[in-house]
Amino acid sequence: MKKQPGDVSWRVAGRSGKPRSAWWAGWPWLAAILALVLIPLGGRRWIDGHRGGRGATATVAPPQAMPASIPRLEWQAVEVDAITSATDFALAGDTLLILDALSQRVVLLHLEGDAWRRLLSVGRRGGGPGEFLRPRSLALVDDSAFAVLEDDGRLQFFGRDASHWRTEIPSLPCPMFAPALIFAPDGRRFAAGNCSGPGPSRDTIFSALFERAAPAAKEASATAVKAATQDIDTGDTTENAWREVERVPRIALDLTWGSTFATLHPLSRHGDVLYFGTGVDGCLTRLALRGSARPAVTQVDECDLVAELFHVEPPAQVVANQREARRRGDRRLERAIAWPEVMPAFFGIIPVGDSLLLARPISADSLAFVPAINPFRTNRVRLVAPMSSFVSCTNGGCLWYDAEKGAIALVRFGEDGGVIQSTTRSR
Repeated sequence: MKKQPGDVSWRVAGRSGKPRSAWWAGWPWLAAILALVLIPLGGRRWIDGHRGGRGATATVAPPQAMPASIPRLEWQAVEVDAITSATDFALAGDTLLILDALSQRVVLLHLEGDAWRRLLSVGRRGGGPGEFLRPRSLALVDDSAFAVLEDDGRLQFFGRDASHWRTEIPSLPCPMFAPALIFAPDGRRFAAGNCSGPGPSRDTIFSALFERAAPAAKEASATAVKAATQDIDTGDTTENAWREVERVPRIALDLTWGSTFATLHPLSRHGDVLYFGTGVDGCLTRLALRGSARPAVTQVDECDLVAELFHVEPPAQVVANQREARRRGDRRLERAIAWPEVMPAFFGIIPVGDSLLLARPISADSLAFVPAINPFRTNRVRLVAPMSSFVSCTNGGCLWYDAEKGAIALVRFGEDGGVIQSTTRSR
């Protein structure tokens, strides 16, 4: 059953948008007995963590300090004027592809010594072939091609030599804010973004994941994509309609619950596995991307990835912006930029061996990469890094871009979770 207007509670909402009932609500005496028995045994965290149902956790203060021995980022300079922003990225061997939305282009970089050098770039402002208006997502099609998705659903394919191959005008499953796109090896496409719910749940913004079969069998390979150079409209048909895989309630349209501070890149691909999660509810959807023609989707939902959620003080700029909005009497803006009561469970994920590392916010501008599920301990922290310059994690790596420094930090993790291409000295 779909949610009805007003029946979502931020603290107890399930992933479908419908809140879960608290079965002990009518049994205060039982709750009191359990508290008396469990709290002395360290059960307070258990009670707090299960109050909201699946995926709920205890709320605690984050660690106050991180030892200097924990790796920090190692920054490498970027060739002057190579990029001005980093909205999304992809890794193709030793080539780094960056979507520079501010300059409406894609830049291919290669690390030479201690600096990133531009190999080539494609794109400029406009609506023609090889031009962008609002580029949002960059996705690898295969080893020889990549695609760029714009906010309005326009999709362009390019070769690794930056040649324009093809433009599609697909219909996105819903009017999306910040859409993301992933290609599976068999030609299927996965799209994720933020859109309002259908029907009675239209008062809520959801982060949703959709799957779609390849438009046609002949288009599964990059060679076929290159051959079909004409622009086409791939509107929904019975064969290639979008299918909803998962949705997570993110924020109410009237801003009475939820937060704008959540994962900006909920969709990532690492090898032949796709991950979807906003960090809002501490849950993660994992899909196996197999190479056969449209296999049954192997979907696994994992929740309770973290034992604790952190409450941190808002940054000074957020406080100042709220005061200014309050002074002007703009209550809607004041609510929109309100710092959340608790930070999202994670801002990014990266698989290492048979487990996961989570990029967890531990302060107003710091992330710590820690193993999922296990309790948070400083001796298990793999990396400490700034939050404001964090782009995302995909294809086995995580990227940061600092415009003031004109520098990039690219980090990979080994099978044991050890940091590769970073340094142990303090930042």
